[in-house]
Amino acid sequence: MLNYGVKNGLKQIIVTDHYWDDTVPSMLDGYPSQNFSLLSKALPLPQNEKCEFLFGCETDMDKNCLLGIPKERYDDFQFIIVPLNHLHFAFACDPTKKSVEYLAKYIEQRFNSLLNMDLPFHKIGIAHLTDRLMYHEKKDGYLEVVEAISDHTFAELFKKAAEKGVGIELNISLNDLEDVKRAQKIARPYLIAKEQGCKFYLGSDSHLPYDFEIAIERFTRVIDLLQLDETDKFYIK
Repeated sequence: MLNYGVKNGLKQIIVTDHYWDDTVPSMLDGYPSQNFSLLSKALPLPQNEKCEFLFGCETDMDKNCLLGIPKERYDDFQFIIVPLNHLHFAFACDPTKKSVEYLAKYIEQRFNSLLNMDLPFHKIGIAHLTDRLMYHEKKDGYLEVVEAISDHTFAELFKKAAEKGVGIELNISLNDLEDVKRAQKIARPYLIAKEQGCKFYLGSDSHLPYDFEIAIERFTRVIDLLQLDETDKFYIK
């Protein structure tokens, strides 16, 4: 990861493996044992003067809006990202209730619940908000869910996110970036977030080394799509 960052001129990269702490009551079914003991095996991270390498995690949220990270672990990570749309997991969403309308409202509720928590928002990111996992059972269901959330609702959510200082992840598939109509649908909430003063960071969602191969292309395309510059960048404080 560090070599990739240096080679591609990145100034900062963060490893954010999946994480659910052993001390948090778990509703997880089939979720791998991703506890702190496992994640901390990556430490100490290698460093290079050209690219800062930080230690983070991607925790999860169950259907009761319980996070998999306890307060006692906040200081152990330099960055903490939270996906609101890991709804392919039964612990996060009742599969019998799924519909476009239900999931649009459900995402809104989970977004608000996260923002109402007592969290170190200066190092919190909302991961892949428009990812296909929110309705993976239906072809392009995630696009329908995104369309079902109104401009007004997105504006209220992102205004609150900006006030809290939380980062918004840009993690969009090449398929959605290359198709003009799909790109417009996906861009809408992020353009609203930009208008509301939100700051952004880039997520590769790389689970295996070869996933990095298209990361820079995705990053470049989404930056161009949203017409972002340095003032739109999320900085961990």
